[in-house]
Amino acid sequence: MLDAGELPERARGWLADGADSSNVRALAGIESAADGVPIALVGEIAAEFGLGFASLQDARRFQSEEVIRARGFGADVSAQIYTLSNGLTDELVARFRRFFARLARR
Repeated sequence: MLDAGELPERARGWLADGADSSNVRALAGIESAADGVPIALVGEIAAEFGLGFASLQDARRFQSEEVIRARGFGADVSAQIYTLSNGLTDELVARFRRFFARLARR
């Protein structure tokens, strides 16, 4: 749900926070977010640390709860809310496209 270009910086933060693994180090060392490599590594990292979600909807729900929780701690959440709303919009657009593509085939 994050821009792939942001993932290496996030991984460097994870390392600083003590979440160390070969996959986290590999992601932290990536300079270009080409070819979907960061996304694949995030999937492996999530599996390593037991952080996977059953569905995209579950992941979005968790992200929404974290944005709300961060607001209680005085964190600047405007960028987080913007990212969350864009992700939800992207998901709705994708669903509409699939729906209309199915209608067009009939």
